[in-house]
Amino acid sequence: MPARGVPPVRLREVPLVPRPGGSPELRGVLGVPDRDRHGDGPWPGVVVVHEAFGVDDVMRRQVERLADAGYVVLMPDLFSAGGARKCLTATFRALAAGHGRAFEDVEAARAQLVALAECTGRVGVIGFCMGGAFALQLASPSRPGGDYAASSVNYGQLPRDDAELDALLA
Repeated sequence: MPARGVPPVRLREVPLVPRPGGSPELRGVLGVPDRDRHGDGPWPGVVVVHEAFGVDDVMRRQVERLADAGYVVLMPDLFSAGGARKCLTATFRALAAGHGRAFEDVEAARAQLVALAECTGRVGVIGFCMGGAFALQLASPSRPGGDYAASSVNYGQLPRDDAELDALLA
C-alpha cells in the first residue's frame, strides 16, 4: 500500500517474449519502484503468479504493493492464449503435471525480468491461490531453469502427503 499522499506505482501492460511450448502471444503486467522513493535501482525482482480469476484488479494491486515496497515486479497473464474460460483447464493440467505451457509462460516472465536493467538478477516468485501451487513447485531446488531466490505460497494447493512433498523437493 503506498504511503498516504504518495501516488501509487504506475503499472504497464507489456508483451513478453514467448518460450517454446508456451503461449504464442504472451503479455504481462510490470511494476517498477518509484525512483524518488527507492533510488535509481536496480532492485530485486518478483514474478507474481495470479489466481484462477486471472489478471484482475486484486492481482494488479499485489503487483502495485510489491513495486511500492521496492521490487521490480512482473506478472505474466497465464490466460493470454484465449482468456480464463479457454485456458483454465490447460493451466490446471500443467500444474498437475509439473510442466507445460503455464510453466513456460512463468519462466518467460522470469527470464524477461532478469534481463531488465532495473532488476538485480535476484528474483523471487509469489503465487496466489492457483498461483501459490505454481510458486510451491517452482521453489524446488531440482527444478530446471527456475532458480528463484525465494518463494511465497499464498493459499495455494499443498501436497497431500510426504511422498508428494518429497517428489517436489527431489
